[in-house]
Amino acid sequence: MTDSAPLRDDLLQAMADEGCPVCTVIRAAAHRRIESQFHELVNDGDFRARLRRSGGLCPEHCEDYIRLGDPLGLSIIAKDLLESEARQLGRGQRKPRRCPACADMEDHAKRTCADMARLLARPDWQERYSASSGLCMLHVAGLLRFCDAPTAVWVCSIEISKMDALAEALDLVIRHHDYRFQSEPWGDEVGSWKQALRKLCGQPRTIADEERR
Repeated sequence: MTDSAPLRDDLLQAMADEGCPVCTVIRAAAHRRIESQFHELVNDGDFRARLRRSGGLCPEHCEDYIRLGDPLGLSIIAKDLLESEARQLGRGQRKPRRCPACADMEDHAKRTCADMARLLARPDWQERYSASSGLCMLHVAGLLRFCDAPTAVWVCSIEISKMDALAEALDLVIRHHDYRFQSEPWGDEVGSWKQALRKLCGQPRTIADEERR
């Protein structure tokens, strides 16, 4: 199976920015999907049925819909969901919620990791990966599922070196908070604590998360 050219281009652009490129790609794809849903799918029966089956959205993606949607489209969707929920409650039921936007992001992350695994068999992509921030730990695990053994070993070695560099930067942050060294000038380590936490936990998943960065 060959990689998708649009996805490859998205990865190329994301790898030039700070942070996990898989997080960046899937967040951008989720935003595009939400916008298209209001332009094309509000009156689509299959789309509305999927929302009813899911029981709605998680709070974070609900906020994305509010930011990206329009009052008419949101009113149509919300009315449909309210009526569906009321019917369930009338039968004494309330099924667990499974946010469809979260499910779409998880599926897109798997496809992105699979494409990246194929691309990283090439020296030019290994060079790009080495120069990037690397992946968050969640997507490192996702990537390794699709890598052959030599590529997996290479990815692990690169990620270890990136984590070692972050740990060294955190040592400097900790040193700056020691009263004996507070006069020393700050360097690139100034934002390393945020980078380290996002390396461990991932980049913001939604618009609301992004605005809190």
